Amino acid sequence: MPTESGEQIRRLLTETVGFDDSLVVTDYHFGNAKVIPLAGFAHRPFDARSVCIGATTREQYSHSLDYYRELGAPLLIQESDSGFNLWKIGAHKNSRLLDGLSLSDLRHFFEENPETVRPRRLYQAKTTARMDSYRGHQSQFVDPNLLPFIESQIGGELARVVVQSVVDLVTVGGEEEWTVKAVFRLLAGKILHDKRVPQFETLNLDDPKKVIARVENHYGSVDPLQIPSGVSVLDLSRVMMRLHSLGDLRNLTTESLGDTYEQALITPQIRKIHGTHKTPSYLVDYIVWQLADWISEIPPERLRVFEPGCGHAPFLVSAMRLLRTLDLNVSDVSQFLRDRLIGLDNDPFALEIARLSLAIADEPNPNSWPQITDCNMFNGTWLPDVASWSTVMLTNPPYEAGMAELTMERTLR
Repeated sequence: MPTESGEQIRRLLTETVGFDDSLVVTDYHFGNAKVIPLAGFAHRPFDARSVCIGATTREQYSHSLDYYRELGAPLLIQESDSGFNLWKIGAHKNSRLLDGLSLSDLRHFFEENPETVRPRRLYQAKTTARMDSYRGHQSQFVDPNLLPFIESQIGGELARVVVQSVVDLVTVGGEEEWTVKAVFRLLAGKILHDKRVPQFETLNLDDPKKVIARVENHYGSVDPLQIPSGVSVLDLSRVMMRLHSLGDLRNLTTESLGDTYEQALITPQIRKIHGTHKTPSYLVDYIVWQLADWISEIPPERLRVFEPGCGHAPFLVSAMRLLRTLDLNVSDVSQFLRDRLIGLDNDPFALEIARLSLAIADEPNPNSWPQITDCNMFNGTWLPDVASWSTVMLTNPPYEAGMAELTMERTLR
C-alpha cells in the first residue's frame, strides 16, 4: 500500500520529472528478495537498464544505499527524518547530491534541470556515456560505470548457475546440444514468469516439462526439445531449484544474458573456431543510436536490419529498442520487428540466447523469431542474398582466417 509520501513522490516523478504513469512501479522487486517502494523507468521492459530513478520512504523498506545498487537506478530519492535526500548511485560508491530538502525544494531542482534528469536523458547517459567522444550524453548525475558493473555482476552469478545446471544434465543425459537448450528454456520460463508476462505469471515453475512447453509455445518453436529417456523430471527439477536460488529475475537485462554466454559457454576453443569476439553493450548502443537519424528516414516497407554472425544478437536487440522509439507507421510493431530483424550464426548455443534476449526485449508479446537462422553464413549464398534485401547491417564479424574480410566482401556489394 503506497504511503502518503510515496504518493507525493509518484506525482513528482510523473508531473515534474516526466515519467509516464504506467512506467512508475510501486513495490518493485529485484535481486534476491529485494524491494524498492517506487521505481521510474524510461520504457518497457522494466529492468536494470531502463530504470532511471528509485525512491524510498521513511515508512517503507529502509535499507542502506548499497542495498539498492543492484536495482540499477543512477538516481535515488531517499526520504529521511530531516527531509528528502538525492543520491547519485555509483558502481563502487554513492554521492549525496542534495540533502534535507522539502518536497517543494526537490520539485524545484527537477524543474531547474529538465535536460539532465528527464527519463530519456538519464537512459542515454546510462547506456552511451562511456564513449568519451559522445560528450552530449554524459551527465553529472549518472555514473556511466554503474550499468556495466551491475550487468557483469548479475551475468557472472547467472553464468555460475547455468554452468552447474548444464553439468548436472550432462551427467545424466550425455554431452548433447539438448542440455544447453533445456537449461535456457527453463531459465526463459523463470525470467518471463518473474517479469509477469501473460501466460507465464501464473505458471507453476515446479513443473519443468510444462515450463519448457510453455516457452516453446511462446517462441513459436518448430523444433521442440527432445529430452533423452534416461533424464527424469527430478533431474530437470534440480535445475529449476538452482535457478530459483538466483531470486527474482525481473530486473535481468538482455546484456546480462550476453555476459552469461560469454562467461559460461565460450571456451577458448569455441572462440577460435567461430572467431567470436565480445561487443561491449555501451559500444553497441553508441553505434546504433549514432545511426538513429538515418534509420528513421528509411520507409518502413524497406526497413530490414541484418546482423550476420549475430551470436546472442546484441545489435538486433539494440536496434529493436531504437525502432520502438520511432514513429513507425505499421499496424503491429511486434510483428514488424519479428519480420524485419534478421540474424545468422552457426552457434546453436548463442542463438538460443539470441531468441531469449529478443523475447525479453519484446515482452510481453509472444515471440517466434523466424529470421534468426542457424547456418554457416559462408556456405552458399546466405550472405549476399540476405544483404541484398536488407537496408541496415550491424555486425561484429568473426575475425579468424579472414572471415571478417569475407563477410564485408560478400555483403557490401
